[in-house]
Amino acid sequence: PRQPGWEPRQLPPPLGAQRQHLTAAGTRRGPGRDDPGPVPVLAFHGDADPIVPFEGGATARQPSDLVPVPDRMADLATAAGCDPTAVTTRVRDDIDHTVWSGCEPGVDVQLYRVIGGGHTWPGMLDYVDMGRLAEIGQDQALVSAAGLDLAQVAGNMTTSISATDLALDFFEAHPRTG
Repeated sequence: PRQPGWEPRQLPPPLGAQRQHLTAAGTRRGPGRDDPGPVPVLAFHGDADPIVPFEGGATARQPSDLVPVPDRMADLATAAGCDPTAVTTRVRDDIDHTVWSGCEPGVDVQLYRVIGGGHTWPGMLDYVDMGRLAEIGQDQALVSAAGLDLAQVAGNMTTSISATDLALDFFEAHPRTG
């Protein structure tokens, strides 16, 4: 099932007329949003994420069924003209890297799956203020509202890769045009 209102390849104005990068597994579609055509996609997702479940389904915050991340990525790959079969490689003990090949010129679609990872940014522990993180953990109002605790939301907070460094490299390899 499709998540209502979500379609691949849609970016909000003023970005819609230009080739952009996408660092998520989907973008919002709605009135007044132009179709930019195929865009490079780089996604990072924990397979134990309780906020946006890797395998899809309903959550406390999202009563409708969410599309599984692998399906959403396959949709984005199809929209980018990629081959339908992806290749997945274990690049670290807790990281799988999936790549769709044969995409439109200048477009790549890639997914980094953090095994046991929650709703966090890979590599964030290398630069996060641990004191502030502990403070946030003491006041769990944000996650308590969703019926979760911070440890459950975070899952495996990997430092095996740096999503920031990988994203910057990806953006450099896929410069904007237009």
